[in-house]
Amino acid sequence: MIKHLILHNFVLVERCAITFDSSFNAVTGETGAGKTALIEAIALALGARADSGLIRKGCDRASIEISFDSDATPPHVKEMLSEAGLLNAEAEELIIRREISKEGKNRAFINCHMASLPFLQKIGSELIDLIGQHAHKTLRESQSQRALLDLFGGLQPALQEFQRAYAKEKEWQAQLETLEQLSSQRARNEDTYRMQLQEIESVALKKGEEEEGFERYQKLAHSTELAEKIDLAIKGLSDGAIPHICRCIKSIDPLLSYDKTLSDPSSLLHEAHIALSESLRALQSYAQSSDANPHALERLEERLSSIARLKRKYGQSFEEIQSFRLHLEKELSRLENSAEELQKTEAALKEAQVKTHAHAGALTAQRQAAALQLSHTLTAQLQQLNMNGAEVHIAVVPCARHSSGDDTIEFWLKANTGEHPGLVKEHSSGGELSRLLLAIKLALAEKNNTPTLIFDEIDANVGGETATVIGEKLQELGQCRQVICITHFPQVAAAANTHFSVQKSESDGRTLTQITHLTPPQRKEELMRMIGGVDGLVALTGKFTD
Repeated sequence: MIKHLILHNFVLVERCAITFDSSFNAVTGETGAGKTALIEAIALALGARADSGLIRKGCDRASIEISFDSDATPPHVKEMLSEAGLLNAEAEELIIRREISKEGKNRAFINCHMASLPFLQKIGSELIDLIGQHAHKTLRESQSQRALLDLFGGLQPALQEFQRAYAKEKEWQAQLETLEQLSSQRARNEDTYRMQLQEIESVALKKGEEEEGFERYQKLAHSTELAEKIDLAIKGLSDGAIPHICRCIKSIDPLLSYDKTLSDPSSLLHEAHIALSESLRALQSYAQSSDANPHALERLEERLSSIARLKRKYGQSFEEIQSFRLHLEKELSRLENSAEELQKTEAALKEAQVKTHAHAGALTAQRQAAALQLSHTLTAQLQQLNMNGAEVHIAVVPCARHSSGDDTIEFWLKANTGEHPGLVKEHSSGGELSRLLLAIKLALAEKNNTPTLIFDEIDANVGGETATVIGEKLQELGQCRQVICITHFPQVAAAANTHFSVQKSESDGRTLTQITHLTPPQRKEELMRMIGGVDGLVALTGKFTD
């Protein structure tokens, strides 16, 4: 719950600090005094969109700071703060601060740490339920009516069970549709897959084969030139070089007995003779084994063309072609197994549908029971709010399954005795909806974990007698929740435990708004102003002492 609210340079407020009571707080003041600014400040602290027009004239920036009692902060909010690294476990207060500037630099802080607006909005909605003048309009929305019924009946666990089952069913449904599409597509591509695989397998490419084949192709393509030049080399060696070097050896070797220094040239000549002789034998062997068959060249050209065709279609290397081949085999295998996979998915979907249907039925049954109980509770509350002939009926109407179940929730209201009931979303007046909203808040007081409820003129569109009852009801609500109510009715303000007055004044040519915590004598004066005279004031202020 809110402990302190500090405003600085906000609208007409230069600076004020407010300490709220933990029960029922009333805020009153003349029209235009600045009560709306108080609601705007709290909304900004909860993450509402900032507007530089809210900065006090002549100032560069404004700030709003709200501190909450840490002990009264809901556990799930503390968990969110802890996960975000924003929880100060030793602090007694949770502090939210919002700054807005004319330059558009708007910042939010939680416990002195920067926080994003989406996160601020998320935790803000868990800390404060801000019920504005037009909040009753949400009662016209079927989704809001369903949420209220589920909250009253404590149906969140049942709803979550259904939603988990429903989400699982949707997953299986999506998987089945994907498999059906893939199966249809694969079936259309099966012939293509098999033809491609057959082509790859028929070529039977081996690793390194293309390189080896290209080398052989070069040899076969130049076989005539090779034969001619090798023949010339053989003749040059056999008829010229080798006989000539033999004559040199025969001339030098006899001279070794005269001069030993000729041994090195002699050895080199012998080595040259050996090398030339080996070269001659190698060339003669190559010439004898040379294949000049034109058919061999033709077959090799065809083989290399087949390999080049594979590379153009299925990959630029042996590895890429093999990878594509494995892909084809995998796709064909999946195609062969798709029927079995489809059957398994269809069975899983049917099982999920059974579970979803069971959870939906259980949720509907619980909603029907809760609807009956909430109908009685709201009827009693409305009759206590001076709607003596009022009756509420909550219908759980079957509809096409959606993410919240098989039901549409309809709130029906008979406002007066003898009238026909009408759908709340179509026929109810503003005053009726205001009282119905208050009745709902009272009914949900023990169910809703939000520590603070703020009512911005919830008593609009009602009469004075009803305002007295509303004051009593808000006092009752303040026993289990912190209630802050902006009101124009003295009957409502008189029922509050704590009373604040919003007043506008002038100082040094500037208009200022001040928010004052009223003492008992000050409350008497404010209530007298609100009631417009002394008559009737005794009944409202008799309980206050000077």
